[in-house]
Amino acid sequence: MKGMENITCSDTTITAILVDGGFYRRRAYLAFGDKSPEERATELYTYCMRHLRETIGGQEVRHRLYRIFIIVALRLKI
Repeated sequence: MKGMENITCSDTTITAILVDGGFYRRRAYLAFGDKSPEERATELYTYCMRHLRETIGGQEVRHRLYRIFIIVALRLKI
């Protein structure tokens, strides 16, 4: 519909986000440089929130966040 572009609406999709903490820390350091833990956490939160928005049929849709799960697993040396 003309004039209806970029209108934000919410839907009923509830999203959980799973982050590999070790991988994220390494990649974020290479991409964005050294930051304090608080700055890195804010950066990750902002990044996750951007993934809750998408455009469907020219209309911006925001999904609801259930939870952000951060997994930190140790590497096995075999």
